Amino acid sequence: MQLEHSFEVAASRETAWNLLMDVPRVVPCMPGAQLTETVDNSNWKAKVSVKLGPIALQFAADVARTEVDTAANRVVLTTTAREVRGRGGAQAAIESKLTDLGPAHTRVDVVTDLSLSGSVAQYGRGIVQDVAGQMVGKFADCLQKQLVGSEEEAQAAVEQASKPISGLRLGGEAATRAVLGSAYTWTIVFFLWMWLGALAVGAQAILSLVVSLVAAGGIFLFVRARGADAAT
Repeated sequence: MQLEHSFEVAASRETAWNLLMDVPRVVPCMPGAQLTETVDNSNWKAKVSVKLGPIALQFAADVARTEVDTAANRVVLTTTAREVRGRGGAQAAIESKLTDLGPAHTRVDVVTDLSLSGSVAQYGRGIVQDVAGQMVGKFADCLQKQLVGSEEEAQAAVEQASKPISGLRLGGEAATRAVLGSAYTWTIVFFLWMWLGALAVGAQAILSLVVSLVAAGGIFLFVRARGADAAT
């Protein structure tokens, strides 16, 4: 799957580029990531921790800088990661490109081609996108502090980034869907809840029935659409 994210930093393109090329300094800004070894100027080893609801995953990752285009301010990092308990792995090509937006203002565009294998691939695209979005948001904040913050602010941002990102919200939704069943189950439960609730507060029987049916139809379409999104 391909994930695209953009964010802006209050720094010149040259300053942002110099930081982006300093991989040992950048890696700790990625939430849950910790640099464990510098192999050479273009290869590193790291570990990354992620939480998906109650499930904690830890990956051992090999990171390589495979492409550098200084003229275009573009760099590509490739990562091969293995879940340490044997629950699968991930491969990613991460392309970062800088765009000058004016004095001391730069946009960073990040395109990630990600493939998952093993049991970790079963968590679904929705959860992966949610976790990736959280990671990029905290990553951008940490980079900002590294570029323009004080030494204390930069260190505090790194410490904050060291905490694993959690996909608890979407993981909880997936578990709820598994327990409560299909869109039909959701629709019936919601209809009965709304109709009986309306009757309990004295609403007219026919009116409450019609309103509850319409609302339940909307819930049915919504749940079906979410299920289709998760399957893609």
